[in-house]
This record gives sequence, structure tokens and C-alpha cells, in this order.
Amino acid sequence: MLKLKTLQFAYNADGELFSANTTKSLHTDDVTLTVRTEGDVFSASVHALHEIRIERLRAVFECELGESDRIFLNGYQSWTDSQEHTIHDKLHGLDHLPKGIVQKYAFNRYGDYDFVNYDKRSGHLHGWSYGYVRTGPIFRFMGSLSEDCGFTLLRTDAHKQELIV
Repeated sequence: MLKLKTLQFAYNADGELFSANTTKSLHTDDVTLTVRTEGDVFSASVHALHEIRIERLRAVFECELGESDRIFLNGYQSWTDSQEHTIHDKLHGLDHLPKGIVQKYAFNRYGDYDFVNYDKRSGHLHGWSYGYVRTGPIFRFMGSLSEDCGFTLLRTDAHKQELIV
């Protein structure tokens, strides 16, 4: 089971930045942030009282990751090669290729290379919309129920034993 460690929330209203780290719901003059955890289901919703710009909404969960665990995170596009990873794996971006080759063949147009930082450290993986951690026959699923307002980026930090959504 995943346990919420913190929810990082930041928004801009009329040029003023507000930010908070919390595990509970909160209310300001601008917004109501509702945080719910019911069993294995976590949800966070924002109700703005007037126009705001959400700068960050990130949930950090404690996630026990062991040597035999396998991590699956969905790729950005339907043709992305998505597979199970160990806690020692790493994802490779395009920075190992010459820029001229990347530009000539537009390799960066076939993924999330232009807008996601590929962390080169082992155990730092990312994916989109849904994924799971498998311990033998037991699956811990995490995912978004809706991508209507934006895509959900999932990250792991195996060394800190964290899953970041």
C-alpha cells in the first residue's frame, strides 16, 4: 500500500505565489484543496474561487521497493516501448546522441524528450498516466482516472523509496 508523504501545491493568483506542503485539505481566499485517502484510493481536487494558475500539484508517496520488485510505468505515446524495470534501471534520453542527428531525424518529436528531464541515476524512472509496482504476484497499481485537464507524470526514486505523481 502507498502512504501519502506530502502533497506539494503551488498556485499563482493575481501575480502572487502561494505554496504549501500538506497531507490534509486546505482552504485559502483563492482556492479549496481537497485531499482524500480512502483505503488504497488517493485523490486531490482543486476548486478555484476565481482565476488562478496552478504551478505545481505533486503527491509524494512512501513506496517500499525491494530488489525483486518490478516497476512498470506507461510510456508517453502508444508506440513507446514500455516494460517492467528493476529498482536499478534507468531511462535514457537523447543526450547521448549528437544534436545534429537528433535534429536531422527529429528523434525528439517521438517522445517526451523535450519536456521531461531524464534523470540519469538508477532507480529514477518516469512514465505517464498509470503504472504498477509488482512484488511477485502482488500488484500495486497507480494511475489517473482522467487526463482531460492534463497528463499525469509518474516518477520513482528507488533510493528514497518514493513514488511521485
